[in-house]
Amino acid sequence: SKAEAYHGQQGQVEKEKWIEFRDEFVGGTNDSHMMKEWKNFIIEWRDMKPYTVDAYMPWEYWIDETQGPALVEKLSLVLKKQGFPVLYDDEDAECLWHKHIYEPTIAGENKRFEGGWYEPEYTLNQLEMIASELEKFATEIEEKMRNEDRENAPPMDIHLVEILQGYAMTVRGVIDRKM
Repeated sequence: SKAEAYHGQQGQVEKEKWIEFRDEFVGGTNDSHMMKEWKNFIIEWRDMKPYTVDAYMPWEYWIDETQGPALVEKLSLVLKKQGFPVLYDDEDAECLWHKHIYEPTIAGENKRFEGGWYEPEYTLNQLEMIASELEKFATEIEEKMRNEDRENAPPMDIHLVEILQGYAMTVRGVIDRKM
């Protein structure tokens, strides 16, 4: 893993170190280094010329039993559109997803659970800030969609907005369960 290769970290860091990192990187109620970096990364790829984003493929969709196989098909279409060979039949997408994405992911999750890994948590203030930043980012992309020349606007912006709004709703759900 990246943590092993770059930092010699095997397994999960101690909870106290996670909290220290979280508080430094995520921040408190309004100034989050993490959110700025994450947002800038997405904007950089969104606006990079002469490239275009043909699809957003959130990790959470990959492990969803409905969205996962659909993402395999979407990725296949993107690769075919760009001239890359795709070496499976469309009807094999679900089997391919299940064997090479879903099963290994679930096995890794089970291994961490059995190993006693803790679930990294955020404070209510941090969760509120994250949800608000996601909502603001979605609104910014919607405004860009309205203001940009239709011919030059990134075609996947509507999907990006949906993803950001979905993440915000998920975080708000976590907040509601904590209260």
